[in-house]
Amino acid sequence: MKFKIVVFLTAAFVLGLFAFSFETKTDAKTTAELAALLPSSEIVVTFDAQKTFNTALPQILSANQEKLTEINAHIDEIKTKIGIDARQFEQIAVGIRTTQTAAQTTELDPFILARGSFNSNQLITTAKLFSKGKYTEEKIGNRTIYVFKAETKAETGTSSANTTTPAKNSMMGKVLGSLLKNLSKEIAVTAYDDNTLAFGTAARVREAFGTKKSKVSAEILALANKNPNAVLNFGGKMPKGMGAFLPLDNDELGKTIDAINQLSGSLDIADGKTNLFVSAKTLKPEEAEQLYDTIDALRSLGKMFLSGNKNADKQVYARMVENANVTRNGTLVSLNLEVSQSDIDVIVGKK
Repeated sequence: MKFKIVVFLTAAFVLGLFAFSFETKTDAKTTAELAALLPSSEIVVTFDAQKTFNTALPQILSANQEKLTEINAHIDEIKTKIGIDARQFEQIAVGIRTTQTAAQTTELDPFILARGSFNSNQLITTAKLFSKGKYTEEKIGNRTIYVFKAETKAETGTSSANTTTPAKNSMMGKVLGSLLKNLSKEIAVTAYDDNTLAFGTAARVREAFGTKKSKVSAEILALANKNPNAVLNFGGKMPKGMGAFLPLDNDELGKTIDAINQLSGSLDIADGKTNLFVSAKTLKPEEAEQLYDTIDALRSLGKMFLSGNKNADKQVYARMVENANVTRNGTLVSLNLEVSQSDIDVIVGKK
């Protein structure tokens, strides 16, 4: 038996990324306003949940209706089992605090705000029932914080460390593993307002609402809002050691990644195209030049290995490598990639 409340809230958060509502429209202004409520964070990520489900997922998975049906079935299953309809989520903002450990690794500690067409207190009541009373309460001013802790091995017959995460060797697996590490031990939840839920570790929630509460900086917000109408936006300061999240066997490549001081970007899907934009800023022009040269070298290697391959998906990857537009201006290196829906169909289509 796994850590139930983490499963519940994580499921609501992840499926919230795919949520929609036909009655209420979100816009760039409200998404940016939600991000501005975050506590001090080195990295900010925002999602337009409605656009994700209304536009992005149906378009991306148009060649794989079975997968789209599977996602909808998962959302319905969560609603049936725990009474939470993830389709009520409209906007999500994540503020990530980064910490260097004694072992020179980077830990990612998230604080999440989820806003939608739901009643926050009712949602928390559902979480309390789902936890079977295994939570504590604490007061911060007039606000009640509910802290759910992991069940022990003696209570469950297994370790909470067994919570399933993506493959540890993948970049996404390492990032998600770091984000969920602290949340797998405890998770604090409170109602920010009537239709906004706030959750994270107890330390992050106290930081957000305590007497010495912090606020995310305008610099970080600007980095995360360069394309305000996109489905997903991210931006922030890159902590040292981020190269460790990439499956790198080359120390020089790791040093190049670690030279990045700021990273921002967006993912948008519209008009039959998917567009990815990533911008990396270094402290020194020579570091940006090295980063640009490294990306260019990797593109050349990609062309060499993919050219002539007759597999349809490999041909798509070859076009992506060829069409990626990489530029450098001083200490700034940018990548812009536009992928047609026909190529997306090849990648996601049933094999």
